[in-house]
Amino acid sequence: MKKRIPELDFIKGIAIILVIIGHVVSQVWSNDPAVYENTLLFRFCYSFHMPLFVFISGWICRMTIRQDTGWLLKRLKRIGIPYILMTALVFFLLRNGNISHFISDSPYWYLLFIIIADSIFFLGEKYGRTTMIFTSVYAGILLLNWRIPQNIGILRQLADFLPFYAAGTLVPLISTKTARLRTPALISSGVLYIALFPLYRHGISDQLERFRKLLSETELNPVLSLSIICFNKFIVPACGIALIFLITNALYALIITEKFRKTLEIAGNHTLAIYLLHDLFFVKSTGSFLLNSVFSIFTAFFVPLILSIVYNILKKKFLNNNLSKQKLL
Repeated sequence: MKKRIPELDFIKGIAIILVIIGHVVSQVWSNDPAVYENTLLFRFCYSFHMPLFVFISGWICRMTIRQDTGWLLKRLKRIGIPYILMTALVFFLLRNGNISHFISDSPYWYLLFIIIADSIFFLGEKYGRTTMIFTSVYAGILLLNWRIPQNIGILRQLADFLPFYAAGTLVPLISTKTARLRTPALISSGVLYIALFPLYRHGISDQLERFRKLLSETELNPVLSLSIICFNKFIVPACGIALIFLITNALYALIITEKFRKTLEIAGNHTLAIYLLHDLFFVKSTGSFLLNSVFSIFTAFFVPLILSIVYNILKKKFLNNNLSKQKLL
């Protein structure tokens, strides 16, 4: 197994905090989309936080993948079991829809996405046709999204985020000869994100309507509509990812940020647990939406993190005890 890269764990830590903040704004701050979707904090988080997570997942998968079925089965087990258990739990607790709805629009859709993306990547690597398989599958996903009238969550999410996963798998292959171009590229993209962010809105329908009014058009032509969609779903998120990498590089150059970096690196090691459990630890009882939001960010981050750390310590201790007993026998 390849050595972990601290910077990637750090970025995963940032990404999970952005996920928590986005959910706090939409679930604790306000339940009205007309209110929270227009807040600066919500727009900032949702402009790139999931593309960032997906991008890092593709990067890490490239560094750890092996071309044997055992690797894929182990990966599917690690992600699939939590996905099935948590989706089933939410379904049986809420019971306000059929099981197909929960599979399609599960709050844990990211895990299903990673299962599908990892499987596609594994098949591509195993048979030496990664580019062809990714391209074919993505074309099929776009076709299904266009042809199926129902809005199926996982198909939409694959269409939105699979390019970022594919881009992540390419990063470890980039030649070191181009390293000198990395910083200028990150700076340019980060500045571009700051410039473009005021135009970003969550939700394509609202964005298209906003541009229609801005341009005083009765109806946007297909080319312009497609350009706006690409702007919202790909250009702004890609620039946001670059900004996070630029900030990461700056923080790792400063000694004073070491404790902060270590905390997020540890969180990056436990993002699965934080992702699965954070919704359970939102605070909604102080009487103030502002205090509820502040406390929720704190509890939703640290409680799952501590639980995950304790679980891993106990698991390691249990496995070591079993190993010792087997040696004695």
